[in-house]
Amino acid sequence: MTDKDFNYPPLDERKLGLLFNAAQQEAPEMGAEFLTRLQSQAFEAMPQEPKMAFAPEKLSLFERISDVFAQFGGWPAVACLATAGILGVVIGISPPDVVLDVTTAYFQTESLIELAGLGDETEIYWEDT
Repeated sequence: MTDKDFNYPPLDERKLGLLFNAAQQEAPEMGAEFLTRLQSQAFEAMPQEPKMAFAPEKLSLFERISDVFAQFGGWPAVACLATAGILGVVIGISPPDVVLDVTTAYFQTESLIELAGLGDETEIYWEDT
C-alpha cells in the first residue's frame, strides 16, 4: 500500500542523476558463501530422476502382436462381434448338416423350422404395401 500523504521534496534532474550514478557504481556483490548456499538450495529443489539403466525387454511374437492390437482400441472386439453376427445369419439361412444332425438327435426334429415351432400349417405371408 502506498502513502498518499507524502511530503518529500521533489528531486531535480541533477540530484536524480547523482542518485542513479551512485547506484550504478555501488552495485551489490553477492558473496561466495551466499552463492554456494543458493546453488545447494537450487539442487535440493530440483526433482530427482530415478537412476535406472533401461534395457529393452525381449518380447515374444504374441506379446508384440497384442501390443499392436491394444493400440487400436476396441476394434478387435467389434470385429469379433461382427463376425459372430455374420456367422449367425449364414447358419440361420443355410445351416450345415452338422447343425441339423445335432438338432435332430437332441430335439427330435428334422429341421430348424420345426425346432422354432413352425409347422406345415403355419403360413407366412409377405405383403408389399
